[in-house]
Parts: sequence; structure tokens; C-alpha cells
Amino acid sequence: MPSVQEMASSGRGSISLAAVRSKGLPRLKDSTLVQLTSLSDRVYSLDMSDGKSTLVTDVGIQKVLKQCPFLKTVKMSRSFYLSDESFASLGIHCKNLTSISLDGCFTLTDTALKEISGGCPLLQELNISQCSKVSDEGVCAVATGCPDLKRFRLDQCVKVTDVGIIALAEYCTNLEYLHMLSCSLTDAGIIHLKKLQKLQVLDLSNVTQLSPRCLEAVAVNCPRLETLCVSLNRAVDDKCMRAIALGCPLLRCLSCVACGLTDTGLQYLGKYARNLERLDVAWCGDITDAGIIAISETGSSLRYLGFMRCGQVTMETIEGLLEQFPHIQYSNFILESRKLLERAEQAGFLCQSDDE
Repeated sequence: MPSVQEMASSGRGSISLAAVRSKGLPRLKDSTLVQLTSLSDRVYSLDMSDGKSTLVTDVGIQKVLKQCPFLKTVKMSRSFYLSDESFASLGIHCKNLTSISLDGCFTLTDTALKEISGGCPLLQELNISQCSKVSDEGVCAVATGCPDLKRFRLDQCVKVTDVGIIALAEYCTNLEYLHMLSCSLTDAGIIHLKKLQKLQVLDLSNVTQLSPRCLEAVAVNCPRLETLCVSLNRAVDDKCMRAIALGCPLLRCLSCVACGLTDTGLQYLGKYARNLERLDVAWCGDITDAGIIAISETGSSLRYLGFMRCGQVTMETIEGLLEQFPHIQYSNFILESRKLLERAEQAGFLCQSDDE
């Protein structure tokens, strides 16, 4: 088993729980973690994600953060065994942090988030997805305390409403990446996103109060958008697709799963979204062979087209498109099943008949 010194020296300023496990210490204790991080005065990265199987406690984490003031990146994803006080210690002791991942940390509250935003003014990346206790109060603190924020994920933070998003749009004008899946938002807040001129990635999936006209307004005013996800919203329609295609000339990836699209929407995308490479319209039941053919023929940059559970698209048409457009990866239930069988065969799991 390697010594603590060997593990620390090989990390070059980075301590990873996964790396420690791979070197023969699956049950990491407070004392070991404290010793690891004390061997260098320049620990820049700490990854304590998925630490349920460790013996590390709040006491150990807080000691480590106190003795690592030069940390730039901290990953504590799914660290639901820690208390809010440990997360607050990030803002108290680690003033140089630029990236923090706390997704799945169910104990995180606005109190810790306010401490982090007040103590980490250099923060550029923050992930608090599935932190269900966080509300507008915490998000507003992030907005005012971290003006250089570029990447923010708050998927499934159901207590976050228009108030928090308005603050983000007002103070974090450098945002390039924003994920808000399943947040409690309406047009009143979302419309303010049009102020984010540098936005490149936006996820508004399962935001059911979003109207197509509001989405159009945001798309037109965010010309740098490259990735847009608006799935699980039946109100998103063909007209909306036209506005997005025309307003976002750099758009490369678009996800419209379970939206209100028809063949007309696909025709608009094929005609106007000249850089579109990936499109997913699964569960859009009104799409037929005509729409799939149209975007295949006119989407010059298209490389992936997903249409899972689009019941009006026939395999006869798809078989023809596979031959005609080999550069496009088509995806539905039958095609994905074929791929699984092919991989099984390549791996030696041959399907034999009962007669053999």
C-alpha cells in the first residue's frame, strides 16, 4: 500500500477521493485527509465527490479547507453526509476558488451559499443542481457576490423562481452557460435572460410556464447560443423553431423532446439553422416521414437526429435515409436496439437460436 506522502506527491497539487481509493485506501478518514493536504502548501484542487463510503466528517473537511487557502477547484458532488457548515467553510477559508461543484448536496442551504458568494469573489463556475433547499435568497447572493460567474447549474432547484433569475441576469452579465431544468420559472423572469449577450448554453427543459413567444425573444437577443434545451414543453411550437433558427446563427445543438413540433418546424430548422449538428425531437408525435426527410436533405451540418417514439416515422423511410445520408446518425428505438445487439455480438455474446 502506498504511503500518504507518495499519494500526495503524485497529485501535483490535486487531491482526489477517487484517486486515493484507487491507490488502496477505500475508507478515507479525517486524519488521513488532513495529512494528505498538509504535505503541500499549494493544494489547488480537491475532489471529495461521492464520499459516502469514507469516514470523513464535517470536522475533517473543515480542517482541510482551513489549511488549503489556495484551492481553486473543489468538487463535493453528492456529499450529502456533510452539513451546511462544511459548505459554508468554502467561503470562509478558500478565497481563491474559481470552480465549485456541490450538485446533489441536499443539505446545502441559502446560509452556506451566502457565505460562499461573499467569500469567493473570483468564482466563475458553480453547480448546485438538485440542492432542493436553495431558494432565491441564495441565488441572489451569488448574483451580487460573484459578478465574474460564467457557468451556473441549478437544475431541479425547485425553490428558485423569477426573482433569482432576474438577479442573475442583472449582475452576472458574463454568463456563458446556464442550466435551469425544472426550476419554478415563468416568462416574467425568463425574459430577462435576453440581457445575457455572451450566453452560449441554455437549458430551460421542463420549465412548463415558458411561452414560445418569450423563448423567441430570448433567442433573438442571445446570438451566441450554441446549445439550447427546451424539452418537455408542449407550448414550444414550429413558429418558435423559425425564430430560434434565424436568431441563433451559431446554434449547433437543439433538444426539443416532447415539444409541440410538426414537420413544419423541422423544415424551418433545415432551411435556416445552417450550423445545426445535433437535433433531438423524441416524443414529438406529430412529426412524420416528411419532416425527417426534409431536415435530412436541407440540414447541411446535421450529424445526429433523434426521433425516439415519433410513431409516424416509418422504418422504410429511415432505411432509405441511412443509405442516402450515411454521415447522419439517426436514433430511434429500433436503431438503438440494433446497436446494442451489434456491440453484444462484437463482445462475444452471440445470440443463438434454439436449434443450434
